[in-house]
Amino acid sequence: MKPLRVLCYKAALGWPRAKGHDVTLFHLMRDLAALGARVGLATATRTTDRALEGLSLDLVHALDEDPLPAASQEGSEAEPPSRLSGMQDRFRAYWGIPEKRVRALGAVAKHFGADAVVVSGLDALP
Repeated sequence: MKPLRVLCYKAALGWPRAKGHDVTLFHLMRDLAALGARVGLATATRTTDRALEGLSLDLVHALDEDPLPAASQEGSEAEPPSRLSGMQDRFRAYWGIPEKRVRALGAVAKHFGADAVVVSGLDALP
């Protein structure tokens, strides 16, 4: 049986782990990996090595800083059109989330072959 592939997203995984979302997501990722799942982490900006200490991750990707996976760039010069509905796009814009980050998360999830995507934090809702 192939292992479950779980991509986790949080805008930033902080150190020290003092906030509930940081603590919860850290332990979720650690425990999923211990159970044999392949776990990846996507954040908006680069995560410190200290915050990742103790995790066994198959992927760490900073959506706003790292280039998109090569497979998602092949043969397309222009960005694909948004797949968000009008209300979804207004919600995203209200929270100040760049549309490019939403697209990048989709590309990383596809590249990673994620069976599930887990998001953490209120700013992850859009």
